[in-house]
Formats: sequence, structure tokens, C-alpha cells
Amino acid sequence: LSMPQQQQPRPQASTLAPPLKTPSPPPALTMTHSSPVPSASAIPTTNAPPTPGSSSAPLPGSTAVPSPADGAPPVIKKKPLSRTSATTLRPNLMRAPPMPGSQMSPSAGSSRDASPWSINSARPTMFRPSAPSAHSQAPLPMPQIPKKQILYWCTSCEVSFKRKYDWKRHEDEFHERWRKYPCPEPGCNRSFWGPNLFNQHHKLSHGCKTCPHAEKVVKFLRKRHYWACGFCSALHPARERHVEHVARHFESGLGKADWVHSRVIYGLLHQPLIHGAWDTLVRAKQAEFGGRRPQFSWHPSKTGRAQGFLEKGNPGQLQDLLEFFSGDEYEAQWIVSVAYDLSDI
Repeated sequence: LSMPQQQQPRPQASTLAPPLKTPSPPPALTMTHSSPVPSASAIPTTNAPPTPGSSSAPLPGSTAVPSPADGAPPVIKKKPLSRTSATTLRPNLMRAPPMPGSQMSPSAGSSRDASPWSINSARPTMFRPSAPSAHSQAPLPMPQIPKKQILYWCTSCEVSFKRKYDWKRHEDEFHERWRKYPCPEPGCNRSFWGPNLFNQHHKLSHGCKTCPHAEKVVKFLRKRHYWACGFCSALHPARERHVEHVARHFESGLGKADWVHSRVIYGLLHQPLIHGAWDTLVRAKQAEFGGRRPQFSWHPSKTGRAQGFLEKGNPGQLQDLLEFFSGDEYEAQWIVSVAYDLSDI
């Protein structure tokens, strides 16, 4: 007799393990094989041979565990998944927020779902900080180097000032002296070279309260026409321009020791009429130098400004003659002859 052909049971959906939770980081997952597994109730009492379409061999990377029911297919227990693979199952659950002050890299599209917890995460290429982090160590402050004190030296005496205004006022009132303020009170013959000094005298000595009299008594004297720099021999036809020029030298670090009187005389010799007369005189004396170019110098005690030249009418020295020069060619020739005779060659 032929045995009736045993009917194969209809495969049912695999029974999965309980649904996964979303821990951080996720634990190992235990799940059964996803291939169809015959139901235990549909298996007859006799052991049937394995179906050609099914396989009882464990998947690669998994371990077969004996089934609690005799004759049932083995339950496949997978190894714990890595953090990367577990997170890949839910790519949108653990995406790191952008860092403050950072921007997305153009090459981050292929790895935008990488887990921030994974070592091989694409976070270093995904976030490119454009500014240092707030938690980074701040740079140490640079030690402050004390700034050198700028001193404005009087070009005619040995007085120095810390403020430019005080230096300019000293030069005007004590050495330029082209404005004179005589006291108008009877019997007082005092004169002053600045409005402030006159006001103080008129208030203290004569009881003037408001003292608006400075501009009423001022007398304008002769004024210099040229000034020369003792640092670089620059010639200036205006007083204010000369003062600003010398102030820049002081502010650059030069001092009174760098001021050379011979450069002042040499610069004053370059004014109109004087310059031409000086060149003519030097060429005429060229035979005395044996073909070499002479170097001239002048001593300030013999050729500097004369004390009392303006206020007392004392005869001036070479610097006074050059600064106040406004004559003709004949006078220019006479002044350059004085300069040549007083020079040290």
C-alpha cells in the first residue's frame, strides 16, 4: 500500500521578540530569524524530513540555541548589534544638533544619518566650526610694554614739556616774542610777551577783576620770515607749519640731543636770494678746497639767536639775520659772507 503524501503545513509569520525599546545607548537585541517557521501545533507526531525550501543552519555571525519544543526548528539568537548598526535601524532618532557657530559641510550628505555616539561617526566632517568654542581656552593677554614718555624740548633753551600746548606757548612767549603786552597803568613800566602773563599781573598788582585789556595794549613787533629744523634742515616760511614739523620729530622719539644747530643754519641758507648768493660764494672759494667738497659747521654761541635782539634792539647774530631777512641781493651777499667767515670748515 502506498503511504498518503504528507501535506506540508502552511508557513506562518515569524514570531519576533518583544518590540525594541529606545535606550541610550541601545542594548543588545534578541530576535528570531526572519525566514518562515512552521507552527508547532501543525507538526505531526512523526518527525518529518526538512523541507527543501527551509534551512536550519544558523545565519553567519549567529549561534543556534536548542528549541524548547522537541523537533521544532532551532531558534536563532543573533549576537548583540553594535551601536552603529542599532542606531542605523532608527536613523532619525539620534541625530546630533548643529554646533553653535558651525556650518554643514558639502560632503556631509552621504553620512548625515551617522550616529553621534559611534566612533566612526561622520561628525568631524559634518560639522566644521568657523569660530573657536566657548569652552576653549582663551589666549593669554600679552604683557603691556610701557610707552616711552614723549618730551617736547625747547629749541632755544634746555626746558622740556610733556604737553605739546605748553611747549608751543613757551616757544612763542619766550623766544619768538613778536607780540608785546606793556602794562598801561601809570608808573608801571613792566611788559609781558603773552596775554596770560599780562592778565595775571593786571589782576594781582592793579586790582583788575575781569581784565579784558590784553588785546587793547598788545603791540606787534618784527616777525621772523623763515624757520629751519635742527633735525633735518627743512625750511619753513610759516611758523605754525614749522612747529608741527618739529613736533612730529619729537613724537617719533627724537630729543634735544639730536637737534644740531649747524643744520638750522644750513637750512636757512636755502631760502630765496640767500641760496643763490651762497652757492656763488662757495664756487668762488672752490680753489681753496683742493677739489674736495667742503663741510661747514657753525657754533651756536657765535651764530645762534642773540638775547634781547627783538625787545632791546641788540645787534643780531647770524641766525637772527637769516630768519628776519627780507632784503635784496646786495644784503643777501653780505649775509652769506658773514656765514662763511663764521663757519668751521
